[in-house]
Amino acid sequence: MWPYRARGSRVCGDPREQWPSKLATTRFNRNDAVIKLWLPERLIVGVDVLSDAHNISRPDVLRWLLFEHVYGRVEFEHLRDRELRRRVGDPIDDEPMFSRKDLQSAVRTARLYFLGKSESDFKLTLPSALKADLERLAADCGESLSSYVRRVLARALLPETEYRHWQDPVNF
Repeated sequence: MWPYRARGSRVCGDPREQWPSKLATTRFNRNDAVIKLWLPERLIVGVDVLSDAHNISRPDVLRWLLFEHVYGRVEFEHLRDRELRRRVGDPIDDEPMFSRKDLQSAVRTARLYFLGKSESDFKLTLPSALKADLERLAADCGESLSSYVRRVLARALLPETEYRHWQDPVNF
């Protein structure tokens, strides 16, 4: 959300009717898959900034960024809206989108290794549907899952000029 907004939304009606969720029946409340990631210090710091700003754990930030990458920002807002309505008692679903236990258990201690460059080893738990779609996208690009996720996170967290510099093979 832009911090310098001048006014609220001018949308009449419910725009969700014009852009309905394609994932309305897919559940993302169970983190039943695992990805092992090695992340550079620069990306960890970016994740920490978002974690602090939104008062959520590192794994929740990573799941959020990966979900947006795979399904889009609008679909993420649909997911957040469904969960918010469920929490305030709107009877839209019988099954919760996120269980409180899953959210609380998502906060895990990341093991840090200092081998040359400072990198962090993450064992990220996430919904199996999200992992399967990430694997499919990584295969389409001819990359390993970990490498693909690292690139996605760099794209989401770094400024464009820094991302381009990071991607430039001359810099290696």
